[in-house]
Amino acid sequence: MAANGAGPSRGAAIVEAALRETGRRADALDARRADNFVPPAIPGPPDAYSTAPEVLFDAVVSVGFCGALDPSLRVGDIVVASAIHGPSGEFDAAQPVSSRPSTSGPVASIDHVAQTASEKARLRATGAVAVEMEAAGIAPIVRECKIRLFCIKSVSDLAGEGFSADLNRALRPDGRFDLVRILLGTAARPLTRAPELLRLRSRCRKASESLGDFIASCRF
Repeated sequence: MAANGAGPSRGAAIVEAALRETGRRADALDARRADNFVPPAIPGPPDAYSTAPEVLFDAVVSVGFCGALDPSLRVGDIVVASAIHGPSGEFDAAQPVSSRPSTSGPVASIDHVAQTASEKARLRATGAVAVEMEAAGIAPIVRECKIRLFCIKSVSDLAGEGFSADLNRALRPDGRFDLVRILLGTAARPLTRAPELLRLRSRCRKASESLGDFIASCRF
């Protein structure tokens, strides 16, 4: 199962819902919540659920974009987390098998955009090679369920770069970006922010392509 692009809180909710639906999380929930577990509705006659094949998975893969903290990383490079450093602690990450090149190392997972090169430098000082915004939200749930967590990201911005547009002001509570706020912010300083957004769009396209190629080559 893959989770991406939803921010830490929404990403955690998505993964927990999926784990509950397959039944893998029922034993890990406390007694009150386990008593309230309702099997997912399956189209068909009333006894369809009892005869339906059990759906199980043993890993969660967090995929998406990341900001480089290691200055040697370039746009489109693949980062495979060896560990996830988040606000609630450090979590191990499993390693996929792939013939394609990648960089492995600790990844910082935060709840906001690393807006400046100086913030990236502070995160780099912790030993992290890249920064992203989803994995720390799902890592505690995955650990609780005793299944593997993979964190695979593609670089979309470089270690020495920042953003002139305040992307955090456009970050909604659900972890997604408000396009209207981004455009309004760009309109305030179009000569600097419009080229920046176009550059980011181009880089995200490149990062997405390299991420797709890497995922297609992986064995988990």
